[in-house]
Amino acid sequence: MDFKKHDLDTIAADINALKRDLAKALDRFKDTALDSAVEQAQCVADEIGDEVHGLYKDFAKRGQKTAKTFGKRIENQPVTSLLIAFSVGYVMSKLMSSR
Repeated sequence: MDFKKHDLDTIAADINALKRDLAKALDRFKDTALDSAVEQAQCVADEIGDEVHGLYKDFAKRGQKTAKTFGKRIENQPVTSLLIAFSVGYVMSKLMSSR
């Protein structure tokens, strides 16, 4: 085959153009992949936030119910509640003073 300098220059120019096009395509792919990853991470974060909010509401309701239950027990049995509170306080003070 007989290649002329002009043909080699044309091939070199085509290769350089392909390199530039490939670099641009890779940059676009990176940007698209990054945008997609950020979007997916945001969706996951939103889902986790919703789940945590739901758990918080559930625990808050349970805490309120428990507080009401204890309140009713204390109202129904004030002497027993007072003796239990005194006993727990006494034991705690003994544990703290022994250190």
